[in-house]
Amino acid sequence: MEERAKGIDIPIETLLNVTALLRVLDGCDVQADRVISKHYLDYRNQRSNDEARLIHAELLSCIRQLPLNLQEEANYLRNDLAEKEIKDCCKRIYSKVFDSLNNLKQQYSTWRNVQSEALPEFMALSLINRLAFKLEQHIHFRKHQCVGFVLPVMDNDRNVINVQLFANEKSDTINEIINDINKEYNAVKDILIDFPAFEARC
Repeated sequence: MEERAKGIDIPIETLLNVTALLRVLDGCDVQADRVISKHYLDYRNQRSNDEARLIHAELLSCIRQLPLNLQEEANYLRNDLAEKEIKDCCKRIYSKVFDSLNNLKQQYSTWRNVQSEALPEFMALSLINRLAFKLEQHIHFRKHQCVGFVLPVMDNDRNVINVQLFANEKSDTINEIINDINKEYNAVKDILIDFPAFEARC
């Protein structure tokens, strides 16, 4: 009889620590070489815009399946919006989609029931969530263009990992990226109790 391979037992604390640490490290991956070049960035933005238009057209065909507050957001996105308006709208959409999914889960007990008994609503929520993600992509990639490279350095005296950002250009966007990295750490610092603190700076 063939002997089955034995699994490796990983303590839950270790798994949580690794997951939390990966979240922080992923938040630090913001340097411009992720975009590669201006031509690539232009191509990605055009592709994202094309995909967003297609998703929006699909969404409008089933918009009545959304809760009224999300129908309003979908119609609002048809306007010519400034970058800040898009970001604010996407944040509202994410929050409202989360609440709507929670309501569906409470109503139908399991996700299997949601997908079998409320599939049109579930798909409409998925579409508007995908639309928000696509609309945010060009903002996300533009942020990467501002950072030359990131250099984490251990400060043993303070037991802190200084995440130093070297900017391609000084702008408010750099401060926004620094805040984003620090937020990622603050969200998981209660789990990473045996690790040095992270502190992003420029």
